[in-house]
Amino acid sequence: MKFALWLLALFAVATAAALFGGDNSGVVSVFVAPHRLDVSINLAVLVILGFTLLMHLALLSLRALLRLPQAAREWRSRQRERSAVQALANGTAHFLAGRFTRTLRDAQLAVTQAQAYQHDPFDNLHDHSHDVPHPVLPLAHWLAAEANHALLNRAQRDAQLQSAVSASVGTACAGALREGLGLRSARFALDDRDPKGALRQLQQLSPGVRRRTAALRLQLRAARMGNSPAQALEVARSLAKHGAFSADTALSLRRSLSIDCLKQSQDPAQLMLAWKSLDSSEQAMPEVSAAAADRLRHVCTSHNLAQHTWQRTAQEWLLPPLTRWADLSPDQRLKLARVLPWAVEPGADSTVQTKRGDWLAQLEALQRIHPNDAALNFMAGMVFMDRQLWGKAQRALTQATQAAPALGDRDLSRQAWLALLSLAEQRGDTAGAQTALQRAATG
Repeated sequence: MKFALWLLALFAVATAAALFGGDNSGVVSVFVAPHRLDVSINLAVLVILGFTLLMHLALLSLRALLRLPQAAREWRSRQRERSAVQALANGTAHFLAGRFTRTLRDAQLAVTQAQAYQHDPFDNLHDHSHDVPHPVLPLAHWLAAEANHALLNRAQRDAQLQSAVSASVGTACAGALREGLGLRSARFALDDRDPKGALRQLQQLSPGVRRRTAALRLQLRAARMGNSPAQALEVARSLAKHGAFSADTALSLRRSLSIDCLKQSQDPAQLMLAWKSLDSSEQAMPEVSAAAADRLRHVCTSHNLAQHTWQRTAQEWLLPPLTRWADLSPDQRLKLARVLPWAVEPGADSTVQTKRGDWLAQLEALQRIHPNDAALNFMAGMVFMDRQLWGKAQRALTQATQAAPALGDRDLSRQAWLALLSLAEQRGDTAGAQTALQRAATG
């Protein structure tokens, strides 16, 4: 299409020249004393046009000649910039491939070329186009820090990271670079097993950055490494709200951190505070309830406290999962079976005695629904023993020993046989006692 338009334009010019110049009888006289030169007007027009074109070409050539130093400097800068970018790309590829020595070499080359690009010693034209720092330089320093970190050169790593922070000042993406370098510095501290240092680095970031998923993950790791389960649990809740984990992973993480919070309690008061710090969904987890009751039993025993004063609290913790017994997994049932008998054993507190009666009715009702449940029969048998209901205890514990091997829990089976041993000794059943002792010894 363009060719056709140019061809039409050429025909138009040729037609105009033929119409207006072919029969032109005008003459142009040029007097140069004592001479006179007469030329046709067509020739004069052509000479004038040719001279104008020649002068235009001469001016263009002169300007190009004067721009040669600047063009040479720009070409040299572009070459250095391309070399720096290429070295950075090669270093990144080698870093991803795990070739850290080559990564360090390419990163150092990128640093050299980027510095030469920004500080040209032959810049005699005072062109300030390079006054804005190029982002390649801080990225090259960061890559060198990553390579030194992988090579365990911590001093060089920290120096390169600091150089990256300094080089990022004034760049177009200075804010993003500083935030990213702060996160990487915290990650390096965690890899060095320095959770306090990692938290210090994270605290230096802005509140908005600390709320990002990447920063929250680092805070979670630092809190867990620093043995601060309460802080880790708070961060895990935030991550769960952000959708950083799958539902199962978030549930498992919150469960384990909740149990860790409870295990750090050294007395009942601390345990109550830790329990109240959990939300309702965490308190409803059977593993958490069992861990709380077990920790309460442990601290009461270690401090020689009157355990019956805390049994009602343990009962309140254990009752919700017991009402959902059919929905519990075998492992959850075993955890409850190990601690529930202590919570309902006889005590001096009348409220515990009343509550114990409710527990007996609850266990008997569950036994009728799940007659072959080893964990349930074990709990019922131990409670019946505490209540001195020897016949019911004998039947429940016998059923527990028969079903316990299917669960693969040798500890529960051993405890059930030891309870049967005690019952046999009370009855004077020597043969039964010997059998129970042998089975308890073999697990």
